[in-house]
Order: sequence, then structure tokens, then C-alpha cells
Amino acid sequence: MSSATAALEPAQNQSERFLYSELARRLFGSGVTANSLHPGVVASRFGLPRDGQSGDPSSARFLSAQGISPEEGAQTIVYLASAADAAKATGQYFNQSRAVMPSKAAQNRAVAEKLWEESEHLGRIEYEIKG
Repeated sequence: MSSATAALEPAQNQSERFLYSELARRLFGSGVTANSLHPGVVASRFGLPRDGQSGDPSSARFLSAQGISPEEGAQTIVYLASAADAAKATGQYFNQSRAVMPSKAAQNRAVAEKLWEESEHLGRIEYEIKG
């Protein structure tokens, strides 16, 4: 993990990890997998002005100086989509094409279930696996 990625880690939003782990649990046995990943700090156009809006020059400078290339940032996504051994993984968190242990908070099943249920409620949807 780069020092830039490590610096951002505590501030990351845990909700995606909760939702992917809960989705994986709900899909278990269906043949469908669900994982989450961190692509790294990618040198992108994030923070640059567009469509007449003002940008965030400090974000743009940081990303261009500290970020990895978009191709490097895509490696874990490509791995998960194409590697035979990745097809067996579900409910895991990946960084640099390797499964890593998410934070203790992100492993809380009760919180994951509650977040899932609240998301269904707020979105006025009910997700049910048909199998």
C-alpha cells in the first residue's frame, strides 16, 4: 500500500464494504460473486474544473503528484473480472489484486444487515434472491 493510500485509509467510507459483504452473503450458493476493492490513489482528472464548474486545484495537484496511472488503478478490477482464481472469491475486499482483511468495523455483520435494510427502505425497494 502506498503512503498516500495508507493516509486515506482511515477516512474511507465503509458503507461499500458493508454492502458488498452483505450482497455476497445473500448471493451465497447462487454462483454469483460480489467483492469490493480499493483501486489505489489514481492520477485522474478528479478535481479539475469541468462544464463551467470550479474545480479543486489542491486535489488535482495531489492526485497528479501522488497518484498511480489509471492503468495501474484498473489492475485489480481487471483481475477480479478475468482471473480464474478470482471467480471463487466472494464477499472479500481487494487491494493490489490481493484479498486483504478489511477493518474490524467493516466486518460487522449486524451493521451490514442494518445498512442493507435501511438502503432498501430509503430506496423503496426490496431485494430478494430468486433461486
